Amino acid sequence: MPLSLAVLRQDLRTHLGMDVLDLPDTQADLLLNRAWWMLSSQLRFSEKDAVYDFSTTAGDDTYALPTDSDALQKVILQEPGDDAWEPLTNIADWDMFKLKDTDAQDRPTHYSRRGSNFILWPNPDNVYDISVKYLRTLADIQAYGPDAPQEWHEVILWGGVSRGFYAIGDWTRGQEAQAQQSLLIQSLDTEETKDHEDRVFSGLRVYRRRYP
Repeated sequence: MPLSLAVLRQDLRTHLGMDVLDLPDTQADLLLNRAWWMLSSQLRFSEKDAVYDFSTTAGDDTYALPTDSDALQKVILQEPGDDAWEPLTNIADWDMFKLKDTDAQDRPTHYSRRGSNFILWPNPDNVYDISVKYLRTLADIQAYGPDAPQEWHEVILWGGVSRGFYAIGDWTRGQEAQAQQSLLIQSLDTEETKDHEDRVFSGLRVYRRRYP
């Protein structure tokens, strides 16, 4: 069963030997969220996968990205009246500036990211459907618990525990809690790893001596 935010708070206080007066909800949430932010930035959870669809406007090369956009992975384009989707080429935004010497309009073939905006080149000459696969920034821990598989909730808890001990100057127990978190991380697989079937050593291969 997933650990709700309320349960995580209570377990955090139990491990730290504190009560709600020693560690109010806002402080407990900050410790847990800091552990969650670090974990979600280091590991690939399927909850980070997202798709953003929009349509271009003729002559407009700049479009706003979703506010939760962390990293772009793939961009595909569909022409009007066509069922096929074609990938666009990602280029560095510095190189995009070099291409912007002309205002020529045509079917976009390249894209770059500039801050919170999405830049296309050439400028669209028509209405095109664009689909963007990206990694989203996961939200702070909600009342129902973290947006991660439930086996990772314990890892988040121990991250909060280690930060709690460090906050009160107990470096020894902080390091012990951090070591416990590291052990849990090593014992778990992300969903991406579980779903990956094409592993080099996934099968058993028996080696025999060569015939003379």
